[in-house]
Amino acid sequence: MASMGEEPGSEGKRRVMFSSDTKPGKKVIQDSPHEHLPTPQRLRMIGKSMKELRAHYEQEERESWLGRFKSVLKEKLATIAFLAILGIIAAMLKLGIDVVTDYTLALRVYFISLAGNDFFGAYMLWVLFGIFCVLSSIAITQLVAPTAAGSGIPEMKSILSGVVLEDYLSLKTFVSKVLGLILALGGGLNIGKEGPYVHISSIVANNMCKIPVFRYFMEHESARLQLLGAACAVGISSNFGAPIGGVLFSIEVTATYYLVSNYKKGFFSAIWAALIYKLMTSFTKEGHYVMAVLEVDTSGRRKFSAVQLLFFVILGIACGLLGAAFVKVNALVVKLRRKFNVCGCVSGNSRRTWLSRVGLGIIVATITGLLTFPGALGTEFASRDRYDQADLFAEDTMGDSQNDVFKNSEVLGNLSSNWHRFSVAGSVQASLVILIFVKFFLTVISITLPLPSGVYTPVFTIGAALGRLLGELLESSNLSGGLPPGAFAVVGAASMASGVTQTISAAVITFELTNSADLHLPVLLATLIANAISTAIGPSIYDSMVQLRKLPVLGGFKHRKSLLKPAGDIVNRNVRFLSKETTYQELDRTLTYVSKAYTRIPLVNSPENMRLIGSVRRSALMQSIEARREEAEHLKEEAQKTLARVDDHANYFNGPVNFDDDERGVPYSNFLLHLAETLPLSKLHFIFSVLSLERAFITSGGRLVGEISKTDLTERDL
Repeated sequence: MASMGEEPGSEGKRRVMFSSDTKPGKKVIQDSPHEHLPTPQRLRMIGKSMKELRAHYEQEERESWLGRFKSVLKEKLATIAFLAILGIIAAMLKLGIDVVTDYTLALRVYFISLAGNDFFGAYMLWVLFGIFCVLSSIAITQLVAPTAAGSGIPEMKSILSGVVLEDYLSLKTFVSKVLGLILALGGGLNIGKEGPYVHISSIVANNMCKIPVFRYFMEHESARLQLLGAACAVGISSNFGAPIGGVLFSIEVTATYYLVSNYKKGFFSAIWAALIYKLMTSFTKEGHYVMAVLEVDTSGRRKFSAVQLLFFVILGIACGLLGAAFVKVNALVVKLRRKFNVCGCVSGNSRRTWLSRVGLGIIVATITGLLTFPGALGTEFASRDRYDQADLFAEDTMGDSQNDVFKNSEVLGNLSSNWHRFSVAGSVQASLVILIFVKFFLTVISITLPLPSGVYTPVFTIGAALGRLLGELLESSNLSGGLPPGAFAVVGAASMASGVTQTISAAVITFELTNSADLHLPVLLATLIANAISTAIGPSIYDSMVQLRKLPVLGGFKHRKSLLKPAGDIVNRNVRFLSKETTYQELDRTLTYVSKAYTRIPLVNSPENMRLIGSVRRSALMQSIEARREEAEHLKEEAQKTLARVDDHANYFNGPVNFDDDERGVPYSNFLLHLAETLPLSKLHFIFSVLSLERAFITSGGRLVGEISKTDLTERDL
């Protein structure tokens, strides 16, 4: 008769069977009680069973490999789809914002036309329209989401380094950023769009991660940060229509160290954005008007003499000094507002705060309107930069030319009428000088307003005007050597942008915008010089904003002696931890005390030896506490039955937390990053920068001695 658990006819066999005592999918070998079979037959039975077992394990391995392959393929396809969709959405948003902005500008022109020949009436309508748009932008930004104010690039640099900024990537910030930017541009403020577009693209990417099909990226922080880095590249690329320069620029302004594996993601998404944008604008009525800042054809190979290169060097030096001055003046304006606590520098929503914001908005909008009214200082100062900048890069001279090629140009008449209509004493050079100072002043005061703003396009224009001024002076003196003034404008634009942002990619963006690859030598030469001079004087505009806003971004060391200091010199030894002996009451107090920013809490073997064995997710601990409370409530309902149960309920939270790896235990990870107390701060800084760490545990001989956060590295005088 077959024994229990065997099938009839299974006597004398060694069978592979599923057991209810094992986990699903596992097989066990049940020994046959019949040992009377001859040895050869018994060996054949054992061999057959082993073959079946081997086949089972091979099947499991194939299924496991296939599962891993499917998982990797799904992740890759999801990444490709995510990046393509991100580029398409960014391009559509860029086109929509540009179109609405242009209609707003056209509406402003329509309003002043209502005044007819009344000069002062038209002037008043021009200024009032600007004030209305600026105040509306400030109101929407501050009421809907104050996090939408400013550029966006400094904050993204902080986020990409691992810092969590509350509500910065929320949908309400997106709405506030888009509407605030449109109104600010429609009001004629001298601001750029590259920073806001970076912020907008990052918000889109972050919220796309919440879609179920892309939920993987939200659950894995490193993957999410990689996609946010690609979103920054898309924001720059969609703004300029320059995918190569956009990717490089985003890397320079948002990263201290960059993972090359992210490079392809940024290019892939940026190319989608540029491609879709160009396709959509090709169907518009005026396809050129929302394209890149300008498109100038300077085709033809040029050779440069030593004298011409010397002039380009001088232009690079001037742009470097002017760029550094721009950053210093901007920082000085912000500090003066904070020092005297006037003009919107106070925070909050009190009556005084709103009066300050409104007062500052009215002052800046009025000054901007007075200086940019087309009938006062000329069309070159008006807000429609996309049109007027083309004049700066034109090869034809605006003044009296000694070169017949320029003098007989077909477009010379248009340039002359544009730049002589309200020029000072008929001097184009004087008009360019006024343009440089007006743009410089208006940009500095405009980017300090509490509304969305960028800085690249205005400084690009300032550099173009400075280069144009040099080109016009050389042409009028017959010293240009045959180079058109537009060539100097191209070099000046790239150099000034590099001097303010301290990026080399400004040269690449200029090549893509102006189609002037033949000027690569003077552009790169002047850009490197401007960058070097500006870096030697002070920080870039974005680093200056980081310092002024006190964002937790890792910078360089101020003192060389700090490089060799050990990590133990700045370690925070008052760190909360858990141990195998921690009770639920102690765990509840720890979670109440520890900030929610701490996603993991260290776990030691015991409070006596303090040997670090792992870390526990805060979310897992919260779930364990909630489950314990539910069980306690259940015991409370039945506590009246026996005295023992009453005692159990009273001492329920005094029991130790189960950190074992079972169904009722709290899972912990023993794969964690902990650094030695003797590690030099230079290496600690490198690890924090590359891995985008928010904090790290510090050990000595395997014992937990404290922790170091990013704040410890940014706020100390190192």
